[in-house]
Amino acid sequence: MKGLLHIFKKRAVLFMPALAFLGAAIPAHGSAFTSSAYYVGVEDHSGGDYDYNDLVFTLSGAGLTLNSSGTLSNPFTPNNNGFPFFDNASTDGAGKNFGNCLYTAVSNACTGSALNTSAQYLSSGGGFAGFDFSGATGSVSLTLNAAIHTDHDTLYWCTSAVSCNALSGSTSFNPGTGTFYFKLIDTTGNDHTFTSTNSNFAVALNPIQSTPEPLSLGLTGAGLIGMYFIRRRRTDSR
Repeated sequence: MKGLLHIFKKRAVLFMPALAFLGAAIPAHGSAFTSSAYYVGVEDHSGGDYDYNDLVFTLSGAGLTLNSSGTLSNPFTPNNNGFPFFDNASTDGAGKNFGNCLYTAVSNACTGSALNTSAQYLSSGGGFAGFDFSGATGSVSLTLNAAIHTDHDTLYWCTSAVSCNALSGSTSFNPGTGTFYFKLIDTTGNDHTFTSTNSNFAVALNPIQSTPEPLSLGLTGAGLIGMYFIRRRRTDSR
């Protein structure tokens, strides 16, 4: 019995560095996705029609990366059934939710043509998935594709809760390589504030590649460290 306890303790000590490395590597987001363009839709009111077409814009820029714990799903035919989360009937008219803006080549909120029929949408099991951006190596371009309620909505890009910059129409801005996210404030009645990390934003893209974040790298590192100690133990016991 004492011999078994000794072996267990010895192996536990050997693997502790790997476990510590893994714990330190857990990130805020699970994956980073790169694309030549990102298509974003925003819902400006809590309890509204959830059509995500109040603002729709295309984002692009060298080095720009989207970070999220969500996953990408293939294009679908919008049918207003509420799955995924932005595919709801719009009170603005038939065929005008964010899914229609992306995939429907008929009259819609985005000037009548599909933004990108092959773009994959981000979600968490069909529900909202938070996201932010990072890695821009120069100017980021924002092209406004639809603006249903621009008289009450103000869009911002933010690096923190106390550092936000207002955006107006199609424009460009320079966030640097650090992380930034979007915030929308709707001043209709009581102010409604939403951020791309928390709610009321949708995004789709054509992924160039999916880059594992530190969580995946941590798993790999933990495995390599464990293999090293096992091999070392076998060598020492000869």
